[in-house]
Amino acid sequence: MTMASISVCVVTNRVGGIDALFAGLEAQRFRDFELVLVDELGDRRALPATRFPVRHLGPEPGPRWGNYMRSLNRALRVARGGRLVFWSDYTCAGERVLAEFAAAADADPLAIHLGDIDYVALPRLRQSFPLSYGYLAMGHDQASGRGDTYAPWMDEARRHALYESWRAAYELDLDRGALDDCMTSVFEEPATAESVAALALLPDGRQTRVHNPHLNLKNDSIPKALLDQIGGFDERADGCHGHQDSMTAKQLLRNGARFMPMRGSPVRLLDPHNLMIIRRMERPDTANYHLYESV
Repeated sequence: MTMASISVCVVTNRVGGIDALFAGLEAQRFRDFELVLVDELGDRRALPATRFPVRHLGPEPGPRWGNYMRSLNRALRVARGGRLVFWSDYTCAGERVLAEFAAAADADPLAIHLGDIDYVALPRLRQSFPLSYGYLAMGHDQASGRGDTYAPWMDEARRHALYESWRAAYELDLDRGALDDCMTSVFEEPATAESVAALALLPDGRQTRVHNPHLNLKNDSIPKALLDQIGGFDERADGCHGHQDSMTAKQLLRNGARFMPMRGSPVRLLDPHNLMIIRRMERPDTANYHLYESV
């Protein structure tokens, strides 16, 4: 039986991450795949040559850092694979990850397969990269009074203010060219499959390996036909604390989807939230919660 072809779908609006993502894809044993990269920096970022096909979609007209679900739907519309594998940017997959997803899809074509994730320590950053756009900047948040122990998600108004200040700083640095040398990698040494495999898991007490029984769009394999059946992703969710994964799961379940956690090769995620959280918050969390409840 022929294994399903795969479209790996990634949405990004952050500099860097291309080195880790492409290194993992080049190492894959399963080769019947394409990368669909919805890249809001695509008008200024050139991609390296690859041995796999890439569909590189640049930004759409309109405000920067638009709706995340709309970007996922752009990937859905152009993807050619029967299976869609969703990853975060800054993901590096071990060589067997796509082969295991393809084999699982071959054995159970209608199931949604949920893969494991290893959260790993970040390599040394480029000295030129500013720590201004994510949780590593928390130690400089004078309003918190608690340095980098402050959890902004506990304070909706403060989180919104932080996200907007991080986004403004990021846009300024992009426009003045301060991040031009970070488009492919923010690390002192560009990531390779071997260097990412050698990185330590995050210390005990923080997220390390995640066996996730829930859809999170960070290492999930979904039949394209199922997403087409529900009309794609619900663009009412803004993708920033927007319950977008929970909304999608709820809609899929109502259409008979089955979720199957896998215990195979994990992807390794160099969690970019420490470095950059760059997306507009279109509505407060309370509104997003009520939106989720209404689905």
